[in-house]
Amino acid sequence: MKTNTAASNAPFQKARKNRKEKHAFYSLLTFVLIICLIQAIRGAFLNVENFFSLNHKIAELQKIKVKSLEENQDLKYQISEFKSMQGVEDVARNELKMAGKNEVLVLIKNNNQEDSDKIKHPDMKDLKTE
Repeated sequence: MKTNTAASNAPFQKARKNRKEKHAFYSLLTFVLIICLIQAIRGAFLNVENFFSLNHKIAELQKIKVKSLEENQDLKYQISEFKSMQGVEDVARNELKMAGKNEVLVLIKNNNQEDSDKIKHPDMKDLKTE
């Protein structure tokens, strides 16, 4: 009778074993899918963060570009000024304190600036303004 019972329980045991194997497989599959889902969410978050970071950098670089273009225009204007004789003459008179032929240079002493007390020129000795 025992052999008969064991023989009759064999299909149930096989079915139970198959159910346990399927359950283990589905548990493992569920675990792997949860890990994949977590990685996908993490990757999406990092991409969004990277997107905003790069947009901020682009905005900063565009501001720098605009500022550089304005400075470039200003420098081109200064170059055109220095190419003309009038521009060179203005620099010589105003910044280098030079005078033209048959002209007298009058310097007014400014009490607030001690640098204007002496004018140095490579061809001349130190001149004191009075």
